[in-house]
Amino acid sequence: LKLLKSSLRSPPPMNAISRSIRYCGGVVEAVWLAALVCTPLFFNIRGESVEADKNFLLRSLGTVLLAAWAAKAVFLAEGFSAWRQSISNSFRSLLKTPLAMAAALLSLILLISTLLSLSPGVSFWGVTARRLGSSTYFCCLLFFAALATTLRSEQQVHRIHRHLHVGGVL
Repeated sequence: LKLLKSSLRSPPPMNAISRSIRYCGGVVEAVWLAALVCTPLFFNIRGESVEADKNFLLRSLGTVLLAAWAAKAVFLAEGFSAWRQSISNSFRSLLKTPLAMAAALLSLILLISTLLSLSPGVSFWGVTARRLGSSTYFCCLLFFAALATTLRSEQQVHRIHRHLHVGGVL
């Protein structure tokens, strides 16, 4: 009877920091799942072009993703130097993979070409009709980095498959 009572006890209460870390992690996952499903399905009948609207949605979701990811990193660290160290460690581990190294090299080339462009504003934001500039590419790179660093379990992979199937059927 004592064994049964001890197994039915509730887990110890989490402190506010660990709840915030879990919440931010959930927001990060929800945002990249929303980007996988909503961006291909998004269509504005009053919009000038479909691509500009989809790029705006992707960049907006990327902003939310970056905010949640940064908040999670702040909650994980116990000070600015620890926060800076945790960010550098996560990016160092990410850059050990060949695909991430290629993405980082392509990003560096894109950044240099944007800065040296005849019209850096148009190069960064894209032309009015499509809005497909460096900002959209960097947003896609942000989603790549978030997936590469936060995708850890088989359940998450199954969630991605399910959401892609739902988006494909719709």
